[in-house]
Amino acid sequence: MGKNAGAAVGKVEEVVKKARKPRSTEGAAEAKAAAKMTKEQWQKHQVGMGEKWPVPDYMKIDMPGRSHTNYRDETYAFVTRWMAETKISYRPHAKTPGSKSHLRYEKYAKAKTVAQALKIGSWPQDWCWDYERGFIKVDGPLRDEPIDITQHTEQDAPLTEVDQVIYRWYNKELAKNLGLNYKDLFGTTDSSILRAHRLVAQREARKRLEAADKAKRRISDEDVTAVLSSWAFVKNAARSNVIPNGQNWVWSDTIGLIRDRLGSIHVVPATKLYPEVVQVIVRWLRERLPKDASNFTFTSLNLNYNYAARRHRDGNNFGPSMI
Repeated sequence: MGKNAGAAVGKVEEVVKKARKPRSTEGAAEAKAAAKMTKEQWQKHQVGMGEKWPVPDYMKIDMPGRSHTNYRDETYAFVTRWMAETKISYRPHAKTPGSKSHLRYEKYAKAKTVAQALKIGSWPQDWCWDYERGFIKVDGPLRDEPIDITQHTEQDAPLTEVDQVIYRWYNKELAKNLGLNYKDLFGTTDSSILRAHRLVAQREARKRLEAADKAKRRISDEDVTAVLSSWAFVKNAARSNVIPNGQNWVWSDTIGLIRDRLGSIHVVPATKLYPEVVQVIVRWLRERLPKDASNFTFTSLNLNYNYAARRHRDGNNFGPSMI
């Protein structure tokens, strides 16, 4: 993490401490007194609202056993791209009058942008809850990718309070949902989102290696598939010889040794950060080498995901390669 990124993350800590959601001090009696319509009037008001304010399509897919505060992956992917200036509108009187949630909702539902919603007292968890229930419409603009403060530089637009709150909140949600230690998401060159999924792959690889050793068996195709399905790939714009026409990058990682543009050879950081992932792939390969290639040695592994490489010829390989 660079100097600017470290300062930015420190700023996140400061802002979130100041902006942490307080415990509600408003009681049920106050909420009831503040209601501007009866329950009967509210129920009549709800007629036809479901059609005007539909839930996202993915919410129609049943997910048994999922907690109502364990939001869908699609929701996280969407809300983490919101910005201070993102325009929003709230469904009128969406929550039952007389409840504390109704009292809060009536206040923050006046917001027209995400920045206004945060200032009034709405938080990322509110945005997820309300969006999944069709209570919010979003008109943009949105980020192309979720906010990643570690990649922020002085040349970028200044970070807003919305950026900082979303970043901190999402990393906590990510750690909680994946069973990781929040602090482990930081301190490497990986973004926190990339790091989280690679830690899951590392955990899966360790489990698979231990199971194979205990059973005294080979690493199976299933083992490798499970590990690589958890792995998060980087957007690689450097592989110009394989990138399909019309694209600017591909999902591609190299682990092991790599030679940089100056000609020096070094170990790719992911090799040391996620050693069990490397071991699973290497063992799987070595256990399947044909007899006439049993002495095959290699220094690097290139992992590619979800693209068809343009026809090309590798120019920097030393010795034979295996696909």
